[in-house]
Amino acid sequence: MIEVQDLVKKYADCTAVNNVSFTVGDGEFVALTGRSGSGKSTLLKCISGLLKPDFGEVKIDGRDIHKLRNSERAVFRNQTAGYVFQSYALEPKYTAFENIEIPLLIGGISKSERRKRIFEAAEFIGISEILKKPAETLSGGEKQRVAIARALVNSPKIIFADEPCGNLDKKTGDAVMNLFLEIKNLGTTVVMVTHQREDAQKADRIFEMLDGEIINENI
Repeated sequence: MIEVQDLVKKYADCTAVNNVSFTVGDGEFVALTGRSGSGKSTLLKCISGLLKPDFGEVKIDGRDIHKLRNSERAVFRNQTAGYVFQSYALEPKYTAFENIEIPLLIGGISKSERRKRIFEAAEFIGISEILKKPAETLSGGEKQRVAIARALVNSPKIIFADEPCGNLDKKTGDAVMNLFLEIKNLGTTVVMVTHQREDAQKADRIFEMLDGEIINENI
């Protein structure tokens, strides 16, 4: 599913990702962990197509995503991958329904099909009762569930999640992690960044990072 080869990403004062290589299998749940500044979020952005590396390859289903034209990479992000972020990245004035709808609008999906997919995703995530509420009125846990529903609504092959429980209390975070396990059990590949060891241990494999390198792999 995902092949990362000799990946390097440098900034002016440091090498955030230093010659990293690994693979992720179809339907696998992988956690990237390590202390703050270890490079895990930068690595996630590179392998998800949000950030272009300075060197190396990221192949998804055999295609190097960083050799795609901008328009092709945009289609890849919309149709192949879903994204969940620590900060939720919701439009605060939009309702939960409207936030979940955004990738479907970008993808040119018909109104009737959009409604069908949104209600299905909301039911799966357990947020059907809040679809009409503006995002700014929701709790942190509700916002993260909306973000997960938005990531799932296009039935992506891969979910990329960057510290999805970082702003949540333990009980809510545990509930969100259980959702990711359910998503994985549907056959979706999940790549998650977390600094919380307890969350990482729920993954199939853990890659521990330090100073831009993978220093340990737990299988």
